[in-house]
Amino acid sequence: MQMNLPLENKDRTELIKHTAPIHIKSDLSLIDRKVMNVLLKNAYETHETSRYLSIRLNEIRNLIGWTGKNYSSLKKSLSKLVSTKIEWNIFKKDKKNEWATSSLLASASISNGKCIYDYSYHLKTLLKNPNIYSKIDLIIQNKFKSKYSLILWEFLSDYLSTGKVSGIRTEWIKIDDYRNFLGAEVAKYKTFKALSLNLIKSPVEEINKVSDLNIETVYRRSANKVVALKFLVSRLNSDIN
Repeated sequence: MQMNLPLENKDRTELIKHTAPIHIKSDLSLIDRKVMNVLLKNAYETHETSRYLSIRLNEIRNLIGWTGKNYSSLKKSLSKLVSTKIEWNIFKKDKKNEWATSSLLASASISNGKCIYDYSYHLKTLLKNPNIYSKIDLIIQNKFKSKYSLILWEFLSDYLSTGKVSGIRTEWIKIDDYRNFLGAEVAKYKTFKALSLNLIKSPVEEINKVSDLNIETVYRRSANKVVALKFLVSRLNSDIN
């Protein structure tokens, strides 16, 4: 499966990622999401004519920063990606593809030091020629220690990719929608105090510390209760150390 990408996708560590796998609701772990991005990056780069895609396990390990050779975590991530069904365009951003559903991977196997995998027809068709997409740097991705930070960073990077601007304001996001989008447990983050600390303040702090973005949070209140939030996002001009 060869995918056609914009000409600017020349950087080995840069993934041109369709909005569909960004605007999803799921409980994927930090490792699951990093593996997903590496497999997508490999899919865009491959020139194989066979039905299935392949990537060496050592390459996956290097791209997500694993130091050991135990691939049990990778097997769990592959199983999770195969079993995770997604619905995309949940924020109605894609005007061309109104709605679709699929598993993140159709199948996956490990053999002779390689990971063999494939995407469903609908997801493969969507990813071949991304009409709306975000640029995801795999080096920056590896700096995140929290999956919530990675999810939010991808989401905000996607917003910036919609136009050739250095800064944007997101639309208002209802608190319940925001929690669901991050895949957080409702019971665990039922109170705004817990949600604010773990799903807003901590991710924002980590994104500002390790990524190429600078973000601020704005809240909307009703009867002294926070009911929605939006983000002010700008891209840093200097290189990330």
